[in-house]
Amino acid sequence: MMKKLTFLNPSRENLNLFILAGIVLFGLGILDTVLNSLFEINITSFLPRWLNYFTPLLFSFIGLHYIRIEFSGITKLDQLNKNINSNWFNAILSLLVIFVLIKTIPGLLNWLFFDANFIGTTKEECTGDGACWLFIRFWITRFMYGLYPDAEIWRINAAFLMLIGTVITAFFVGPKIKKYIIIFLLFIFPFIAINLISGGNFGLVWVYCINFCDAFLFSSWNVSCFGKKIFVSSSKICLNWIYRILERCTINYSSIYGLCNVSYVFTGRSIHG
Repeated sequence: MMKKLTFLNPSRENLNLFILAGIVLFGLGILDTVLNSLFEINITSFLPRWLNYFTPLLFSFIGLHYIRIEFSGITKLDQLNKNINSNWFNAILSLLVIFVLIKTIPGLLNWLFFDANFIGTTKEECTGDGACWLFIRFWITRFMYGLYPDAEIWRINAAFLMLIGTVITAFFVGPKIKKYIIIFLLFIFPFIAINLISGGNFGLVWVYCINFCDAFLFSSWNVSCFGKKIFVSSSKICLNWIYRILERCTINYSSIYGLCNVSYVFTGRSIHG
């Protein structure tokens, strides 16, 4: 009996028919998911609720089954079957990934871009339901460079540009020159980068608040940004050392435009910025 049900066993004899049926069913399943996710339209609402909940997966699964034809002679179809549709289990996994992306990407795009706030100078102007990019825009320098002085940021940029340029150059030179580049990166460049970033030599200003200091500073700040407070205490062993470093640090927060209030609390003393 099952052998007579040839429509359940795709083969090369009716290749075009099975490919057409597979594409239609797969597309129907994807269309049902998209309409349901974006417009809350259920094209199979006439079916029982417990059944129409799974109809997109069922349609798409049967569609992938119909196009799963071994050695079809179509290169792209064979590659597709080999990569994501080699058997029923891989087909289900592929469909689950596709459905999760369809369900989550629209909401993520709305939050990141369409409902987000990009223009403004104060937290009150973040009126949308999406992301408040004002916070990122005003704090991007601090996120990238920590408490490194704004006037000396060019030194960090120069060090990384030197590193990137040297690594890229190594891909386009011969083996004889490449070994010298590797020696430079391993034994010479670290000293150049350390002196360039920390300063104190060659007329460069010594920078006390470098990233190592930032790692402790951020872990012991009491920060109030956009009405939300964050406080994480750090190891007490380092507090006195950090305080001595802070006494030599000059930190300018004029670029924050009043978006955030930051207070440092160390060993019973308080410094407000």
